[in-house]
Amino acid sequence: MKRTARLIVTEACPRSCSYCCNKQPAGITTAKRCRLGEFSAKGFDEIVITGGEPMLFPERVKKIIDHCNLPTYLYTAFYNESCWDMMRQGYFAGLSYTLHEKFSETDHSRFQWLQADLVMFLKMYSNNFSARLKIHPSIPNDVIVNKALWKRVDRRPFVDNCPLPENEELFILTE
Repeated sequence: MKRTARLIVTEACPRSCSYCCNKQPAGITTAKRCRLGEFSAKGFDEIVITGGEPMLFPERVKKIIDHCNLPTYLYTAFYNESCWDMMRQGYFAGLSYTLHEKFSETDHSRFQWLQADLVMFLKMYSNNFSARLKIHPSIPNDVIVNKALWKRVDRRPFVDNCPLPENEELFILTE
C-alpha cells in the first residue's frame, strides 16, 4: 500500500461549509505542524495537497511540490489559470475537484472551464492523469458532468470528522 503524506497548505478558504474538516478538531488532532523546510517526504510514495483552499496560493503549492519531488494529487474546489498552468507543466499526477454546497454561478463557470480544459489536457498531455469529482448532494442535478473525463464521480454527503485513511499521515504546513 502506498504511503501518503496529506499536506494542509493553508487553512484559508473563501467558503464556510458546515462539514469542513478544518473546523472539526477531531479530524485534525493527529496532524503534525511544521514549516516546509522542516517537512521531509522521505518514506512517502506520494503527497496530497489540500487545505483550506490551496489554489488561493499557487506559488506556495508549486514550492511545496518542488520541495517534495513526489507524485502529487491536488484537492481543490477552485479552478483558475494557475491550476491549468500547473497541470500542463506536470505538477500534478491527479486532481480531486469538489463541487461544494452554496454552489454559485461562478463555481459553475469554473467547473465547466475545468472540464473543457481536461478534454484538451487528457488528449495532449496525459491519459494517466487521475481526475476525481466529488459532488455535494445540494448541487443541482442539471449541472453537466462529462463522466468520461473523471475516473471517479461521487455524489454523496461528506463524511463527518474526516477520518484519515490508514496509509496517510497528516501535516499542517505553516509559513
